[in-house]
Amino acid sequence: MKPYLPSLLLLVVLSPIAGAQNVTTCRAPKGYSYYHYQGLTSKESSGFTEDKLSNGVFTIKKIDSETFDILYIDTRKSITSSVADGAIVRLLRRGESDATFITIYDQSAIELYTIWIDRDSKPKFDLIVSRGGDLSLLHKSGVLVGDCDPINFSLLD
Repeated sequence: MKPYLPSLLLLVVLSPIAGAQNVTTCRAPKGYSYYHYQGLTSKESSGFTEDKLSNGVFTIKKIDSETFDILYIDTRKSITSSVADGAIVRLLRRGESDATFITIYDQSAIELYTIWIDRDSKPKFDLIVSRGGDLSLLHKSGVLVGDCDPINFSLLD
């Protein structure tokens, strides 16, 4: 493969995102997860545990009037587009100071991202994860909460 082809491919995949607008960026969620005694999880490793994504960064982007994407940086330390990774991303509901998005990965994971402004006017998010199915090696359910940059709710109208 020519040396410039991977860069060109990345540009083609991410070009719709380039013109997108940031709804918010959220970081370092922590909370609890339950690891199922299935797949690669041993009996000793299964059960409830504190969980965190210390270096986790999640950016909710509005691509066009009805299309959203969630970009994230996880333990792999690379930027991943949920849509490019095969997920469907939808705005489920929107209130005056909160909104919830769902990402659905076919046969392997569902994630709910709720962004909100707390009573101290601090932007927050929670991530509710359900991973499993025949295609998943790691089965888990989790709730993690973190802080966000200011939330642009006007992009959700």
